[in-house]
Amino acid sequence: EAARLEQAMVTGRRWTLHEFETLLVPHPLLTHLVRTLIWGVYDQQGALGVVFRVTEDQSYASSADEVVEALPADAAIGLIHPLSLADNERAAWGEILSDYEIVQPFPQLGRAIQRLAAHEQNITDITRFNGLSIPAPKLIFGLDRLGWTRNMPGYNSYVTGHFKPFYHANLTAVIRYKDGAAPYAVIDAPDQTIEYIAFMPGILKADHDSEHKERLVLGDVDPIVLSEALNDMRGLTAPAK
Repeated sequence: EAARLEQAMVTGRRWTLHEFETLLVPHPLLTHLVRTLIWGVYDQQGALGVVFRVTEDQSYASSADEVVEALPADAAIGLIHPLSLADNERAAWGEILSDYEIVQPFPQLGRAIQRLAAHEQNITDITRFNGLSIPAPKLIFGLDRLGWTRNMPGYNSYVTGHFKPFYHANLTAVIRYKDGAAPYAVIDAPDQTIEYIAFMPGILKADHDSEHKERLVLGDVDPIVLSEALNDMRGLTAPAK
């Protein structure tokens, strides 16, 4: 469940207030995770409003440890990504977690932040991983575990890429790698070489566009999406040769 909540933060999943207060806050098991995390209220345009945590008595509190009154009935509730907060806000929440000796189930406030280099602002592909050779099981199963979805097999029945929707930003990250692997023989597949990482407008349900012709300029991509995609690839390529 902690891994699912982490991916909910990464991809921008939102819950209605009714769902939040019936499925998460009072749940006999999930409540123990919910109380360790920082939450936010979003409006219909996706703008962040109130930021809060859930206390032991299942009320809501601010970073100043003051009671947050009842949330709006039409609120959309989501987990806060640290890039959504200013430095002083992250520091204030960090003090609260420290004061109450709260240990988060996954990196939220202390999450690694990745940013584009200056030369990447006006191009459409992340090329820093291009040419790296990665064992097929590490890459393909690793992307599966991180919430990416495999492309539909091509004409040779091989999978040659993954995609991941980011709902809050209304775009989809795509990764393409050479050679590919048969879905039933990933363990025996050769090492895979990264061709490109790019971002497509909208939420892809299945990856049919093998050329990804509508790639976004990286400088126009939501910083949270960029950071998370780069974090995923850094973890998978760290020991690559």
